[in-house]
Amino acid sequence: MGSEARAEKNRKRVVERYRERVSGWPKGSFDAAVEAQGGRCAICEQVKKLCADHDHTNGRPRAAICQGCNARVGFEESSPLRAKVQEYIATWKVNHGQNANLG
Repeated sequence: MGSEARAEKNRKRVVERYRERVSGWPKGSFDAAVEAQGGRCAICEQVKKLCADHDHTNGRPRAAICQGCNARVGFEESSPLRAKVQEYIATWKVNHGQNANLG
């Protein structure tokens, strides 16, 4: 394995550890979520670079969303996507509950 391949493998490992520590996403679960979502943001449904969304109140992972929607979920109440963000959070809570576990 060349040095570039090793560096990329190490970068992916570091990102996965960070995701698990900070956002509560168990190893491999983010990639599985992205695949299950067809590479699309769970809110705006566009194919973009996705990030690991998590509930800040309980630390549980929710879904893979784009950076723009992630900012809206956390900060932007007046967003034109506000209704979809509210629907997303409400659906998550109904389907998974506050104490949902990724299993």
